[in-house]
Amino acid sequence: MIVPIFCFLAYLIGAIPFGVLIGKWTRGIDIREHGSGNIGAANAFRILGPGPAILVLLADGMKGIAPVVLFRTFCKNPGLVFLCLSWKATLAGFGVWALVTGVSRVTALGSISAALILPVSAWFFQAPPETVVFAVAACGLAVYKHRPNIKRLLEGKELKV
Repeated sequence: MIVPIFCFLAYLIGAIPFGVLIGKWTRGIDIREHGSGNIGAANAFRILGPGPAILVLLADGMKGIAPVVLFRTFCKNPGLVFLCLSWKATLAGFGVWALVTGVSRVTALGSISAALILPVSAWFFQAPPETVVFAVAACGLAVYKHRPNIKRLLEGKELKV
């Protein structure tokens, strides 16, 4: 019964719209109505500035870390359910994101590149098979969610940082 409870808690934690909350708290605005309309750190940087954007980035990162830490703390067998990717693959993805975003100044391009490298790096670093499968699924979901960005990239209309 603990696994479904933690899955539900992870969903609730992941659903917290920190970009929206920090936008309202710091500037009294809804960042979904500005820039790209995204609630992530890149749009927060464009609309709110570097300080609030760092808060959004950290808070969004914690949404991924908190459920894993809670599960590992309270579950007798933390290996029972796969909840996080290999740190090496994640670091490779972050490095690709930083490089591509830094060179192109297009966050979406960096995010898509990071998503694409994630399953490759998980395989390269010999992550367990379930990690590689999850990385493939996460990659597919990330690319799917970036469809509007891909369209704007192809049209040359994607916003730059």
